[in-house]
Amino acid sequence: MPSTERYRDEQRGVWRWRGRYYDAAGRRRSRTFDTKAAAARWAGKQEDKAKRGRRTDDRAAKLTWGEWCDRWFAAKAGEPTTRRTDTSIIRAHVRPRWGSTPVYLIERIDVQAWVNQIARDRSASTTRKAFYALSGSMRTLVAEGVLDANPCTGVVLPTNPVGQERFLTDVEAGQILYHLDGRWRVLAEFALGTGLRMAEVAGLHVARVDLEAGRVYVIETYDAVEGEMKGYPKSKRRREVPLSPELAALLQSHLDLDPPPPRSCGKPHRAGRCPGGLLFRGELGAPIDSHNFGSRQWKTAAELAGFYVERRDPKRRKLADGSPKTVRDLTVHPHDLRHTYASRLVQQGIPLERVQLLLGHEDIKTTQRYAHLIPDDGWDEVRAALSTSVTAARAEAAESARRAAANGPMGGPDPMSNLTVPDRPARRLRAVRQRSDQPKQATG
Repeated sequence: MPSTERYRDEQRGVWRWRGRYYDAAGRRRSRTFDTKAAAARWAGKQEDKAKRGRRTDDRAAKLTWGEWCDRWFAAKAGEPTTRRTDTSIIRAHVRPRWGSTPVYLIERIDVQAWVNQIARDRSASTTRKAFYALSGSMRTLVAEGVLDANPCTGVVLPTNPVGQERFLTDVEAGQILYHLDGRWRVLAEFALGTGLRMAEVAGLHVARVDLEAGRVYVIETYDAVEGEMKGYPKSKRRREVPLSPELAALLQSHLDLDPPPPRSCGKPHRAGRCPGGLLFRGELGAPIDSHNFGSRQWKTAAELAGFYVERRDPKRRKLADGSPKTVRDLTVHPHDLRHTYASRLVQQGIPLERVQLLLGHEDIKTTQRYAHLIPDDGWDEVRAALSTSVTAARAEAAESARRAAANGPMGGPDPMSNLTVPDRPARRLRAVRQRSDQPKQATG
């Protein structure tokens, strides 16, 4: 707590005031002032500044952020996919900067400078993930009583750019489907007709598909990296998705040609029991790996359909003449089938709230990215009002042009031309003459 103390300055022979406070390391600091108010004001400001990084016990004196991160991350709950991402982010961006820094020496201004540096070299998404990892660990330090405050509070983060989803037209979707065959063609049509995520498609068991009722129950998802089935989709909520009669007939034909094993999918389940075989399987009977599908079958079909752009990549091995090798970047991806599914529903007048349930979005804000596709957006009235206003303005402009043509090239007489205003010297001279013409009175 800041304090003040009055003392005698023997050299100057006056009484002065000393302001005192404790810094983030627990050392007492002081400065002298002529008045008590100035000393108290300075000590209070310094105390507030020090609280942002002060430790509450001696454990923080020797604790580095790297040591704390190992304990914090080991106890942190999260999905395996999220933990893999966080591990990569911490290893690449957070630990190199803060690993050997004592936690009580981490200050907000240094965190802001670090965030700004990452933002110059990396995307806003990567920058925010790195900051969230540091901020989460520091927030736990506050909860454990090691620090009084989180130095990450108040740090300004870069804004994630608003992405533009890629919607396939019927022609574009048909061109890609044309270059897929067999189970891959059925898989793509199923993703286009249900809007399921690729991990949900890969984890879909036959027991979750009711062809007679035209319904799919989205429950399990497949984690290809961990090689196991999760008992819930991304939103942590199970949902139902309808099937069109055409898609149900296609799935029936698919199951007739390639029936799955009835007892098990062959992969461990993180929760619950396996309900049986999978709807879609790879060449060797294993679950579909969405990454392999996107980089192999989908990539080949998209390139054959012409959905790519070429660029020179200097990082790749150069050609024999020393020039960089040309690479192809796809302009459509498997996840675009999900966007296309949502766009078709919205364009057909399906309410956003129902689209949210079908897509499995936790927040309606995620679904609102498709709001601009709503056919009746209320803008027809706005367009009609603007059209009326523009039409009236154009009619008035045409009438003005007609009157100008009738009155000559100068547009008619100037209404101000009949007004004459004498200049000031002329008025002043006339007033002098009037005074000089008046008879002078005799003085006696």
